[in-house]
Amino acid sequence: MVRKDDLVRYVSERARMEAKTRNLDEYATGELVSEATDIVDDLFTSITWEKVEGDQIKSIDPVTSWRHRGANDMESDWRYMHFSRAELQNAAERYLERPWLHCRELDWLIVNALTYAECQATLDFFRSRIMPLSRYISKKAGSIKWQISSGLWRSIVFLVKWLLWIGVFAATFHFAPVAPVAWVGVTVLWQWRKWKAQKKINDLMAVMIATYTTLNTVSQSWPVVWDELKKSRDAGAVWDGIIYRLVEERIRS
Repeated sequence: MVRKDDLVRYVSERARMEAKTRNLDEYATGELVSEATDIVDDLFTSITWEKVEGDQIKSIDPVTSWRHRGANDMESDWRYMHFSRAELQNAAERYLERPWLHCRELDWLIVNALTYAECQATLDFFRSRIMPLSRYISKKAGSIKWQISSGLWRSIVFLVKWLLWIGVFAATFHFAPVAPVAWVGVTVLWQWRKWKAQKKINDLMAVMIATYTTLNTVSQSWPVVWDELKKSRDAGAVWDGIIYRLVEERIRS
């Protein structure tokens, strides 16, 4: 885990040391310190947590610390954690442009947060397109009321679908003896294609989460992270270019 206050103190001291090396005056030193602390501040404000009571959003606050997210965090984070990707990327770019500011805690924070943000974005992308709208909304809301109403609606839709399927199946007997078999075959093929698509999604999410898991400590092995990034990319994952850039730099250094 890393805390914002600790990192602000650290980068402030690094900025003062850099200013001393450059023989900067007091005003220029203050500017350099502000540059450093703004980067840390932007990294944390780019990640917000939505506090909900009942069905009402009470507040949306930036995080003040960051820890590696586990499997038990995925669902609640999908509902309540939000990433401003552009702001996070901008802060990371500014950090990379200042080698005197680099440290393993900020390296880890940036790679961990960007990787997790991509995992969450991919999860949301697939769910929004695969799930029925009512189920997606109820799952995203996380409220019992939404879940009950969504469950009832899906039950009605499921019943109607089966009644229609049975109706079409019965009607096929009037056309040809093989028509019912053909209808069953079409249904089996359709379900198989759905299963295959879902398996592909599950496999991609599994390999992305495996990549993220390699970042579970601040002191990680960058070559191992690189290998996992390549493996997941080959499986179809799309990672932010900043992640590759930072990991490559750490392997070379």
